[in-house]
Amino acid sequence: MFKNLLGLKIIIFLCVALISTLLIFKDVILGKEQEKYQYKLTKEWILPNELNEISGMVHWDKHRLICVQDEDGYLFVYNLKTKSIEKRIKFGPGGDYESVTKVNETVYVLRSDGKLFEINNVFGEKAVKTYQPKLKEKYNFEGLHYDSAQNRLLLAPKFKLKKDKNTKPIFGFDLANQKFIDKPIYQLNLNDKIFKNHPEFMPSALTVNPRNEDFYMLDGRHMRLLILDSAFNPKTIYKLNEAELPQAEGLAFYKDKLYISTESDQGVAQHIYEIELKP
Repeated sequence: MFKNLLGLKIIIFLCVALISTLLIFKDVILGKEQEKYQYKLTKEWILPNELNEISGMVHWDKHRLICVQDEDGYLFVYNLKTKSIEKRIKFGPGGDYESVTKVNETVYVLRSDGKLFEINNVFGEKAVKTYQPKLKEKYNFEGLHYDSAQNRLLLAPKFKLKKDKNTKPIFGFDLANQKFIDKPIYQLNLNDKIFKNHPEFMPSALTVNPRNEDFYMLDGRHMRLLILDSAFNPKTIYKLNEAELPQAEGLAFYKDKLYISTESDQGVAQHIYEIELKP
């Protein structure tokens, strides 16, 4: 009886081991390759819990980033060298804050309804102004970038309540006149061949590579990074690994270095990564 039970246990163990092996190597057995990603993460910073929902960032200087946290009306100055929050700056009430950019010594924060918060003299006696767009349709905004060549801000909506069919607009804010520009600055063509094998693109961040003026647009919902030329024509798209970059929300350049921030998700802590794209 004992030998029979021992034999049965051995058979069950071998079956479990075989099934586990088949699951691990199923793609190889079926002739499929493992997903390959054309980038590598070169540096990483685990962020404090106060930034567990980091939704946007911009470099103040080489080592310091200005960050915003979803739902909190604070700017957080995070130091990459010391790996700590240097300063917390209250600028507004609680709200759905999605992105941040810098114009000289002035910081702008974008709320999801398109409202802009202008924060002057961030490290001193700050002064805050607000600007609310008047749009015919309701959009959910997530991306904000300073277009220095045209002295304007660019605002990228993630989506509008009525689903976009063929294009996705990029709106502008004229800094000289402190007014929203009536018509979209750019239109992202969702019928472009680059989107053939991808679902609708939903921007969560927008920035520009200072080296060549290409636009970089992050889609955290579908785990993709889109690169467009200076006229906003799509050039290439990178798939991102959700296991490495869950809830990717922030995008920033410092000179030729690209950074992505991620919120905490499914047990993975909030991070900032330096990322190198492969050609």
